[in-house]
Amino acid sequence: MKNCYRAFLIFVHIVLFGGVVCGQSLAASSTPDSPVVGSKADDARIVKLLVGKWEPPLTEEDLIGGIITYNADGTGSLVGGPLGRPELKIRLDFKWEVADGMLIELAVKATVPPGFPTFPLPAKSVDRVVSISERQMLREQVEGTDNTKRGKKELWNRVP
Repeated sequence: MKNCYRAFLIFVHIVLFGGVVCGQSLAASSTPDSPVVGSKADDARIVKLLVGKWEPPLTEEDLIGGIITYNADGTGSLVGGPLGRPELKIRLDFKWEVADGMLIELAVKATVPPGFPTFPLPAKSVDRVVSISERQMLREQVEGTDNTKRGKKELWNRVP
């Protein structure tokens, strides 16, 4: 149970609140099309492209994964946990918005397996949307609970 608890904490802090958990840090040259500048028109384009389901690419070393969903009404959810252990799945519900090219997420509810502790809510995360297209999004952590990941970039793929 101790390893599952650790995986849960890693998953929550890194996937939703910044950093790379299932995937890789990327150099800016590996960005998808459509770089983001930060104007109101860019914010509207980001919002339009963001709505849907996203996941980081998985590698053979990944122990945890998940899918994040952005709804058009500014709500979303993150569902995931240790791979191959559906009984340990967690769900985080959040509100989101885009302002000046920044994706701001505020976690408001956590559903965790029995025996797992919760964490203080609300919890805020701010990522700069480096670039976004119909298929990929490159984001960089600006603010979150895991400040060791600040400045790290991660590439997310749209789930078909």
